[in-house]
Amino acid sequence: KMYLCGLDIKGAFLHASLPQTIYLKAPRGFYAPNQYLKLNKSLYGLRQAPRLFQEELARFMLRIGFEVTGDGVTWARTRLTATGVEERL
Repeated sequence: KMYLCGLDIKGAFLHASLPQTIYLKAPRGFYAPNQYLKLNKSLYGLRQAPRLFQEELARFMLRIGFEVTGDGVTWARTRLTATGVEERL
C-alpha cells in the first residue's frame, strides 16, 4: 500500500533563511524613504527565493526520514515491516 499526498504551502518563499546579508532600499511612501532595510527572510521578488526554499525543505525532509527519489522532486519514506520487508510509506 502506498499513500500519496500533495502539499501547497502559502507563503513558502517567505520562510527561507538567507545565506548572505541583503539590504534593499525602502519603498516610496515608507516612513524612512532614504534608508535601506535588512532582509531577515527571503521574499518572492528575490531571484534566489525558490532555490533557498527548496534547500530548506530538503534539509527538513531528510531530517524527518524522507529520501528524494530518482526524479529529484518526489520524496518517499520506507520502513521495515515485522517480516523484514521494506515498505514504502
